[in-house]
Amino acid sequence: MTNRKRIIIEKNGFTLVELALVLVIIGLVIGGVLVGQDLVKSSQIRAQVSQLESFDSAVSVFKSRYGYMPGDIPNPLTFGLTFDATTQAYCNANNVNGDGIVQDRNRNFPAVWTNCEPSYFFIHLKDANLINDLPGKFRAAVSGCGAGNSAQTIDCQFPAAKIGTGGFTATTMANTRLGYFMGITNRDTSLFNPYALTMTSTGPTVIPNDAYNLDIKMDDGTPLKGKIKSVIRPATADTVANNCIVSVAANSYNLTKTDAACNLMIESSGN
Repeated sequence: MTNRKRIIIEKNGFTLVELALVLVIIGLVIGGVLVGQDLVKSSQIRAQVSQLESFDSAVSVFKSRYGYMPGDIPNPLTFGLTFDATTQAYCNANNVNGDGIVQDRNRNFPAVWTNCEPSYFFIHLKDANLINDLPGKFRAAVSGCGAGNSAQTIDCQFPAAKIGTGGFTATTMANTRLGYFMGITNRDTSLFNPYALTMTSTGPTVIPNDAYNLDIKMDDGTPLKGKIKSVIRPATADTVANNCIVSVAANSYNLTKTDAACNLMIESSGN
């Protein structure tokens, strides 16, 4: 009987077909992750648009019900609205006078400080059951919730934004339209001068790509024109190129920057 030698051929590695299949699977996984991230981001932008629209609706109802702007209503306690006694003495001498302008104690508008009328703007909307964006109850036993000029915090007096890390306060703008400043952070009291394109104590809270997507969804997609404007820090603190916008001349968001660089002033659509 003739002995036959068996030749065993061992295969090492993958065939080209197998490699191609693996690469296809990897591509599908990466694509799925990216699509998922885009969907999440789109959902956040839609939520932010919806929140701003809810603010506008709430203000319109408030004005119709009480005859005044929230925060600017004289003697708010008589309407069952919050107003701290210490703050009343501090603010009433100069404003909270029902003139239709949401301004700080020194009658600045846009407000340079968050005290007085800007501090009570969203609280009064909450008191009137027109918004659900303030889970903390003013002056209640909630950590950080205190008097209007001493413990100004997100979720106590200022609603948290749906994008970024900051919250909203409100002020009448230079054109006498109501505006929402998107960028306040916990315990900020000093705000900004948006028409000089500077900020003071408050830092950036929104990445430029998110600011652009919100702007293009609601306005014209440019940071220095239209109803949504970027508020940028002075060049002495950070060069314009490293901030929210590329340059004043270019009037475009700095989409190469991936961390927070923007705060926004958003003009109300109906007030």
